[in-house]
Amino acid sequence: FFPTTPKTRERQRWRRFCRRKATRSSDATMKDMTEDLDVIGWGEPNHLSRYHSPYYTESHVKWRMHLRKWCEEKLQPNIGKWEKEKIIPHSVFKNAFEVGFLPAIVGAPWPEHLVGPCPALGKGEKFDAFHELIAWEEICRLGSGGLTWGICEGIQIGVPPLLNFGTPEMKKVAQQCLMGEKVICLCISEPYAGSDVANIRCKAEKKVVNGEEVYVVNGEKKWI
Repeated sequence: FFPTTPKTRERQRWRRFCRRKATRSSDATMKDMTEDLDVIGWGEPNHLSRYHSPYYTESHVKWRMHLRKWCEEKLQPNIGKWEKEKIIPHSVFKNAFEVGFLPAIVGAPWPEHLVGPCPALGKGEKFDAFHELIAWEEICRLGSGGLTWGICEGIQIGVPPLLNFGTPEMKKVAQQCLMGEKVICLCISEPYAGSDVANIRCKAEKKVVNGEEVYVVNGEKKWI
């Protein structure tokens, strides 16, 4: 026998509330969409098959199914070939934008002013951090670290600084990256600084060379 505490009783009330809420029609709709997903026990997120979550809605389930279809049909059959060739075709990035994957990886809020509305989300549905999490889960579900980081890493660390702090010209570059027209990376690591941004020594200085105004970069970088 374990004596209950107010905190324990509160958790019990919350569980009962979640079980009651799971019987509502909206959750029944979600169950219909995910009925045959859990082929391997505990192979899917709990909210899809076993437990109600207050954080995931029908919008999130639709978004997951939308991305899963893309991952399984467009990415999975080509992983072996791309890993052997050590390159992901540029057309994949454009396709990743068309299904909404690239902007999702950058995170909420959805940059509608740059790329238009989010695919698979209905009117009034708002893209949030759980939609972003789902995007990561679905591509990682394919089991290829090379594919995941090849598509995601540059954009998810390189574009947010442009969106939050960039000039209008920089935000235009960010837009092109979000739409899969360009690929971006963030070159931080140096022999003397690693990822310590405050101590990087590399500098870009604006100069006039042969009558043209350019940036001259001096310093050392690693892993570009």
